[in-house]
This record gives sequence, structure tokens and C-alpha cells, in this order.
Amino acid sequence: MPRLRDRCPCVFVLSFVLVISIANTVYAQGATATLSGVVTDQTGAVVPAVNIAVISIAQGFQRTTTTNDEGIFVVPLLPPGNYTVKAEHEGFTPAEFRDVILNVNDQRTVKIPLKVGNVTSQTVDVLDSPTLIDESPAVGTTVDRQFVSNLPLNGRSFQSLIALSPGVVVTPATSFNRGQFSVNGQRANANYFTVDGVSANIGANSSDGISQDFAGSLPGLNTFGGTNSLVSVDALE
Repeated sequence: MPRLRDRCPCVFVLSFVLVISIANTVYAQGATATLSGVVTDQTGAVVPAVNIAVISIAQGFQRTTTTNDEGIFVVPLLPPGNYTVKAEHEGFTPAEFRDVILNVNDQRTVKIPLKVGNVTSQTVDVLDSPTLIDESPAVGTTVDRQFVSNLPLNGRSFQSLIALSPGVVVTPATSFNRGQFSVNGQRANANYFTVDGVSANIGANSSDGISQDFAGSLPGLNTFGGTNSLVSVDALE
């Protein structure tokens, strides 16, 4: 599933999976990310009731939660961005992870170790950037902003970026279906486009028969077939 993350106000999400079955935990699907994790002490035992803060300095907001009896926390509906994760508990030295990068639809898990410390100490353990475990059942490709800015995109449209994902092939246009792309053999009319969580698909009775227009799965492209009418290349990542 190719994913394009917006750095400005717009978020473009291209989804190919319509039904997903997830055991035990259900995460929000959309233009946000979910960060979960477990907090342990030096012996490897889980630590409950730890205060967790997920901070975005660039976006100017903070989300807080606490670990449950199993030392687990979940912070859903986080806008894509760069975060600092802090963990604090009485009797332990506070720990801090910096540069935790979350992209659109990410479902990441991090393990936070805490050390027993002096309650009068004001020191904070700044830990190395964590290895985030991807818990998403979807297979996807994320294209970052620097990569986009270095590519000569024809017509300033992101169709070329979609083809960078493994398994994507361009499909020819016919009288019933406009030319799009197929992912791992899936029908081209199974693609679905959203911008800021709102459908960017259109439906029109342009032919007598079931087509992408009829199904309402045709993206709202411009007259020349470009995607720059959906969202500017400068406004997404």
C-alpha cells in the first residue's frame, strides 16, 4: 500500500485493503498513527502506572497516558510527525526517547527500559533512538519529503511515486475503466483515494456497464489525468 504523508495541512492516503482482521487489538485506520509500548525495569519486569508523554514540539501539542497492570500503553490518533516520548515513575530515573518518527497509518511499538534512581535526582536518561516494531498488517511504502523534492515529477503529479511500491503495475485505459494501476494483481477499480480522511473518488454514469466510474472508485483527477488537483506535491510527503 503506497502511503504519502502530508507535512502541511493535507494528508493523502491511498488504500488497497478494504477489510482487515486484527487479533486482540483494533487500531484506528486513517491519516493518523498509533504508538504503543511496554515499560520494563532493569530486571525485565513490567512496570505499571508509568506516566507516558508523547510530545510533538513542531506541532505544539502533547498526549499523555499511563501504563496498565501489564506495563503496556497505547496512544492512538497521532498526527504524522517527529515525537519525543517520556516515561516517568516514582523511584525510577525518567527516560526519554527522541526523534520517534511516525508516518501515516503507522502502528508502532517501542520498549522503554527504566532504571532505579534516586528520588532526589533530577537527571533524565536520554536513550538512543528506539527500534520501532511495525504492528500493522498492511504492506506499504512511505515516500519522504526529501525524496519527493529530488524527483523530476512530470506535471507535478505523484503518479510516478505510486509506481515505486513493489507489486504496482500500470493498467491500460479502456472504454469502461480509466487507466490506473494494479497492486499484486488486484483490480484497478479496487483502489481508493482519500484526502484528509475525505473521499477523493468520483462516480459518473459515463458508460452503460459496470466500470470504475459506476463504482465511484475513480480518483478525482484533473482534465489531463494528473493528481495535482487532489493535493499539491509541495503539500504532501
